[in-house]
Amino acid sequence: MCIRDRSRRDSERAKAGLYIARQNDTSVWGNGNILGYSRPDGRGGAFVIEEEQAETVRMIKDMYLYEDMGLTDIKIRLEQLGRKTSKGTTSWYVSTISRILDNSFYAGKQRLCQTKVENYLEQKPIKQSKDQIMYKNTNAPTLFSWEEYELIQEKKAARTVVVNDRTVGKKEAKHFWNTKLVCACGSTYAGQKWRQKKDGINVG
Repeated sequence: MCIRDRSRRDSERAKAGLYIARQNDTSVWGNGNILGYSRPDGRGGAFVIEEEQAETVRMIKDMYLYEDMGLTDIKIRLEQLGRKTSKGTTSWYVSTISRILDNSFYAGKQRLCQTKVENYLEQKPIKQSKDQIMYKNTNAPTLFSWEEYELIQEKKAARTVVVNDRTVGKKEAKHFWNTKLVCACGSTYAGQKWRQKKDGINVG
């Protein structure tokens, strides 16, 4: 048996073992460091809601889902209110807020098997398609309803587009012609006004 076949066989066996364990195991996989929760009994213990952090998570959910705020606006609002991140700082990143909204744990389910290995020699993971991702109940108290979680994902999908395997936000079209002119990637064009600088040079 060649090295490539042996590597493929060993990887498939390991993946199969993890898949079975994840389905049968009642514990939550990962380090369990999730904003809004704590584990008083240590790793492997039950998740308990940390009320101050949980209030921040609910605020993020409400601002995005019900107040129709964008991620950048939510970041600014959280920093204005002095809300703390999981690291205890008041400086927020848009990517952090996005991950919170995308975390099904808050709705009572943990998302597993998000990646798989295609190249068994280099062990490079690739993202699974959504219909291949596995969910399991966490038995932890929830901060979102599952219906709210699905609405958030629908809203995020409508506001983003995949460009060169990267998910980027669509720019809001504020001018009539911006709604008519659409890039091949799915984003609308950004409008710019012609103006004259102090030195007389026209820019736009």
